Amino acid sequence: MTASELDRLPDEVWTSIPDGEEIYWHGQPDWRSLGFHAFGCKYLVLYFIISAFYAVSQIKMNFSLNAFFGQYVTFVISGVVAGTILFLLAYVAARHTCYVITEKRVVIRTGVALVFLLNVPFKNIISIDKQSLWHGRGNLSFKSRSKKRIPYLSCWPSVKSGSLLEPIPIFRSILNIEEIGNLVGEIAAKNLEWHKLNETSDNSGVAA
Repeated sequence: MTASELDRLPDEVWTSIPDGEEIYWHGQPDWRSLGFHAFGCKYLVLYFIISAFYAVSQIKMNFSLNAFFGQYVTFVISGVVAGTILFLLAYVAARHTCYVITEKRVVIRTGVALVFLLNVPFKNIISIDKQSLWHGRGNLSFKSRSKKRIPYLSCWPSVKSGSLLEPIPIFRSILNIEEIGNLVGEIAAKNLEWHKLNETSDNSGVAA
């Protein structure tokens, strides 16, 4: 990772990472994938289908393309406007989100008006789940044993869908999901091995 890439990290991310800790990767959500999956643009497909059937049902006389488009055009315009707004919101959210993987932790920085920063050491992570989407994009969720409850709304959209009662942080719609997933798995395994060695060392001793 080059120095110029690291310089683009927000200041609050830098302050959350201890000095000397190596950063292996940082990135942002892909805004197109984020808009489609997190902001609900995928449901617009269903909207267009249902509205098309409704437009057909409103044609009183013989069916024709002109009559159909006359009924359907308002639905198309409203759907396009809604999709544009949702993708614009996704673009802004992606621009203000930063995901970081270091040798000891994962960091999530999210929020536009109010910034929320989440710092999860690998030693507190119970499980890591990977979800592949399309064109090499995907999600990585991190279930932790922390007693502090993650605020769902503050962390959204970088929180797993359906985890409202026990929010689970997530790297959402990131590129190269297979590569990043393998990297996280390797780092997590190294941290687990390191902590096991430390526990063995702390518990060893000579009885008097």
